[in-house]
Amino acid sequence: MVFRSIFRFLLIFFTFGTWGSAIAAPLSLHDENRILNSTQIRYLEKLAQELDIHTGFSLKVELLDKTPPQLKETPKDDQIILLTCFRPQRFLVKKGGAVEALLPKEQTEQLQREYLIPEYKAGRYDRGILSLTYQLTKEIVQKKGGKLSLPPPESTLENHISATGWIFILLIFALLIATLFKKTKKKKNTDFCRRFKYGRFGWRLGQ
Repeated sequence: MVFRSIFRFLLIFFTFGTWGSAIAAPLSLHDENRILNSTQIRYLEKLAQELDIHTGFSLKVELLDKTPPQLKETPKDDQIILLTCFRPQRFLVKKGGAVEALLPKEQTEQLQREYLIPEYKAGRYDRGILSLTYQLTKEIVQKKGGKLSLPPPESTLENHISATGWIFILLIFALLIATLFKKTKKKKNTDFCRRFKYGRFGWRLGQ
């Protein structure tokens, strides 16, 4: 009973902790085709959090299918918008005035050619999106005198289970072991009582 209570408390803690961090992230994401998995989305949220902490800028990512990016959408002064559609393939990086002052158009286009276009040509859209977003965030933060604590997204792309996910799996595994141990112990106690009741040769004691 005590173990179950602790398990329930930890489960609620990790669920609300993950949910709360997702809400607090200054990231606006729209992914029509679900290109990104949950781990990659959390990685983008952490990037957005670091961008907000170091610069005060916000991040918006629009991953559309057939609908072309809204060219008339104007970013706020402290906002960076990544707009992409896959049929036909188009990608735009739109920046507010404060962001543009730190990261000019020429440098942005160079980062797209280096980190996005090769991945898009190979059909690895998730890699292209995360790699470009990471490099853009890294450049902006560095020009503000900061440093990203997140590693490059390669490790995230390979490992789809987050640390919270592993902890949850371990808790489930521990609960199963505890349940099996409890059943085994109960069975041993029952067998002992039965042997004591009927004696060594099967005769009921007290008769």
